[in-house]
Amino acid sequence: MIELSELNVTRTRETKSADVILRRMLAKCELVTESGCWIWMGADNGDQGYGRVYLGGKSYRAHRLMYELIKGKVPGGLDLDHLCRVRCCVNPAHLEPVTNLENLLRGEHIGVATSRRGFCKNGHARTSSNLRYYEGRYFCRECERVRALRRRREKKWCPIARPE
Repeated sequence: MIELSELNVTRTRETKSADVILRRMLAKCELVTESGCWIWMGADNGDQGYGRVYLGGKSYRAHRLMYELIKGKVPGGLDLDHLCRVRCCVNPAHLEPVTNLENLLRGEHIGVATSRRGFCKNGHARTSSNLRYYEGRYFCRECERVRALRRRREKKWCPIARPE
């Protein structure tokens, strides 16, 4: 368990209720010394892996609440990015306010990984002139050209008998 005295947070009389919430949250954290992560052992939101805290009948994301209790408000329009890539980590030192786009680009989604590589699965360059956007997805023009050429060849040599 992480002790409140270890956090170097100065508290005033007005933030006494915040101390109670912080103590409650720290009691549900487990410190991983190798990485420095504070693993949330309380409730989570299911398959996504983010911790949840219930206060006054309302649900909050644990990492966001911990950040706001220790570091202050998250600037408007920004998301908290887990620098450690561990979703159940609530250590404010591992969280950074960034735009939603930046958070997505830093992530490990397959589309982002392909975008970062700079080429498609067949090795064609991912340049603006070689990409076609259709229904929310990008397609490699060179791969489409090769696929269409293969289909045309297969049709030409079709073994179906033609009527005479």
